[in-house]
Amino acid sequence: MRLPSYVPPSKLTNRPPKFPDEALCRQLTGLTKLVLTISPTGSVLETVVEKSSGHPSLDSAAYAASLEWKFRPAFEYGIPVRSRVRVPVDFAAPAEWPHCSQGVRVLATYTLLGAEGGEGVEGGDTGAAMFTPMFAPSDKVSAVVEYLLTSPDAVGESLSVRWIYLDDAGHPVIRHEQTSPLEEGGRKRFVLSGTQPGGWKPGRYQIEVRLKDDILGQGEFAVR
Repeated sequence: MRLPSYVPPSKLTNRPPKFPDEALCRQLTGLTKLVLTISPTGSVLETVVEKSSGHPSLDSAAYAASLEWKFRPAFEYGIPVRSRVRVPVDFAAPAEWPHCSQGVRVLATYTLLGAEGGEGVEGGDTGAAMFTPMFAPSDKVSAVVEYLLTSPDAVGESLSVRWIYLDDAGHPVIRHEQTSPLEEGGRKRFVLSGTQPGGWKPGRYQIEVRLKDDILGQGEFAVR
């Protein structure tokens, strides 16, 4: 049997780059072209950005992801050898862009039992979704908001949470409002106590997460 003189490397199933949060908020797209050096064992030895997407955050995400990729190595006459390969990485527009406002992206909003709860509870990047539990009138309830700063200009601004009671006709009545300053860093979590004097009035409640007049997250819960 005559072995082929050269078989190029081939990409195995690898995780694509994570779309940077800053790029999502700024609605950036682009194509980053990489040149990878592949070892005889199929690992990536070196990555070079051959052509930029035009956005450094996208190029950095593609570069970082490529270092973890695995390949079926190139072969010369049946022997694995070192090789180079070009790989395009396309950061295309998602089906729906996330809601970002003034340098802040709310990742998740949910309620917890207890005024200072929240430890050990995972919120996840759920796109400002909210769990909808049911509480008793005497319960202490907290709203937990996980957010991401996408611009340093947002530091010093205050995020507000409104606890809104829906009357029998479904009309909203603001029962409580609290604020908390935004802090530097990546993903954050803080607890805003929602305890009502004399207990919660039975019925449906909404929570609105706001930055000034812009609503970043919403949800509901019930008191029975």
